[in-house]
Amino acid sequence: MNIFANFNPIFIVIPILFLLTFNLGTKLKITNFKQLYYSPKAVLIGLFSQIIILPLFAILIGKFFALSNIFQLGLLLIAASSGGSSSALFTYLIKGDLELSILLTTCSTLLSIFTLPFWLFIVFQSEITYLILLKIIGQNLILCLLPLILGFYIHKYLNNNKLYLCILNKLNALIFPLLILVTTLFFIQHFATLQTSGLTLFISVLCLIISAMSFIYIINFVDYFNLFKLNNAAQKRTLVIEVGIQNAAQAITIAISPLTFNSEILAIPAIIYALLMNFVLIFYIFYVMIIRKKTTFY
Repeated sequence: MNIFANFNPIFIVIPILFLLTFNLGTKLKITNFKQLYYSPKAVLIGLFSQIIILPLFAILIGKFFALSNIFQLGLLLIAASSGGSSSALFTYLIKGDLELSILLTTCSTLLSIFTLPFWLFIVFQSEITYLILLKIIGQNLILCLLPLILGFYIHKYLNNNKLYLCILNKLNALIFPLLILVTTLFFIQHFATLQTSGLTLFISVLCLIISAMSFIYIINFVDYFNLFKLNNAAQKRTLVIEVGIQNAAQAITIAISPLTFNSEILAIPAIIYALLMNFVLIFYIFYVMIIRKKTTFY
């Protein structure tokens, strides 16, 4: 008998999502929005890639691999959950534009509150009710917008308080172990499903990650009209990271929340994404910093 069969990971995922978004708010400063003035092109390209291109990739990949409806929905769910908060860390490691990264993550997180239900409605309108879409918006407002605002204002007034900083660091240190725990529980609970369709799902999710990260470099190569070209190598690297990292915690929460879909099977693509994403990004960082660090393009 599976001792984890009746355990609902929502009780772990919601605190993770709240902490991730709160942490993003602590990094946000009004000066970050200067990027809209100094680098409007980079901001618009990043948001366009995350909000429009990535969901389109998910739809095409889901159709190409003939995934079941629930896994196509799960793939679209992760593609439309923009704003992975760990992008700032990877951007720092790769010597990218940290100000641009924080602004893009903030903007894409806020936009996804409404663009995610939009994509779900456009693609699966015959299967998703308006009530579920409204619940998704409401849940995202509570779990994404509220902690972002709280993080911004609390950090603004307590950023010199040692007790607050100590508590914040301890809470942030819990995020990665909790993610590992959730991933492990999912793999144990749904081992039978992964045995039958796991390989196809892994390949589909990997294709989504690689196509997302490749898109920025591809459009810079083929853009003859300079609509998408960026001459700043740090900004290119930042956009690759930003488009490559989606908010897996948000996708998982929407999938398994009793208020929305209440389906752990639907969350499997996001769980696989959370696992593969970090390996792909680590390889990318190694590739850029070690192998191609002397080239002007990188």
